[in-house]
Amino acid sequence: MAVPAHTKYIFISILFILASINFTKTALEILENSKRLDNLSQEVDEMKGEKQEYQNRVAYKKTDEYVEEKARNDLNLIKPGEKVYVIPQGLRSVDLESKVLGQRTVVFDEASNVTKWISLFVR
Repeated sequence: MAVPAHTKYIFISILFILASINFTKTALEILENSKRLDNLSQEVDEMKGEKQEYQNRVAYKKTDEYVEEKARNDLNLIKPGEKVYVIPQGLRSVDLESKVLGQRTVVFDEASNVTKWISLFVR
């Protein structure tokens, strides 16, 4: 039994349309995945930069300069032979007494807390 010619053309046209739809869908998926790959590559580059920054921080924190800075600022330590003067700001009317402790000279404020609070608010 012979199939009419126009039926063959309809069948071939339907196959061509399905193939075109499949090709278009595949092309769109490729474009989407390409954009996703670009975004992920950019994210990887940013993370490499952050990693380098963290490595630089770790390297700095291993140096003697950082250890000395932390000892001075956070622990209030000094090098041997240095003198430390502690002068409260804004308390000019209060007498300051200095006491010598070994190699260090430390200045103490002997005013009471009430006097300090009053002088803080009544400037």
